[in-house]
Amino acid sequence: MKLSVTLNGQKQILEAEPQTSLCQVLRDLGFTSVKNSGKNGLALSCTILLDGKPVPSDIIPFAIINNADIVTLEYFKTTEDYKDIENGFEQAGINLCGYCNSGMIFTAYDIIKTYQRPTIQEIEDNSSISYCCTSKKAFIAGVRSAIAFRTRRTGSFRNGHR
Repeated sequence: MKLSVTLNGQKQILEAEPQTSLCQVLRDLGFTSVKNSGKNGLALSCTILLDGKPVPSDIIPFAIINNADIVTLEYFKTTEDYKDIENGFEQAGINLCGYCNSGMIFTAYDIIKTYQRPTIQEIEDNSSISYCCTSKKAFIAGVRSAIAFRTRRTGSFRNGHR
C-alpha cells in the first residue's frame, strides 16, 4: 500500500503493508529516535508528532496515515521549540537517557503549546509518560523552565489556550 504523507516537512510517498506499525515504517526509513517499545504504546519511546499531537507510533497502523503530517525527534531537534525544551530540561537537571527522549520531549512540547502557564496539576494531567530517567518533579520543573526560555525568546506566550 502506498500513502502520501508529510514526513519531517517533506511530502513523500511511503509504502508498507496496511497493518505494519508506523513505528516500524519509520525505523525502516532510518529514524532511530523512534524506538520499538513493545507494540503497546505504554513506554512512549516510540512517540512522534502526528498532525501536531504526540502519539505512540507503535500502535498506529500504516493504513490510517494517508495525508498525515509526521514529525520525528530527528527533525524536531532542528527547531527553536526543541532548543527551549532542551534548555529547560538542562536547567531542571534532566539528563535524558536516550530511550525515552521522544516521549518526554514531545509531551513537554504538547503541554507548552497548549497552556500559557500550566499549573502543576495540568502538567501532571497531561503527561502520561514513564519517568524512566528523571522524576515527575524534575519534569514539571523542566516544562516550566522551557516555557520561560520560550517566553524570553519570543517575547510572549504563543499558541496558549489559557
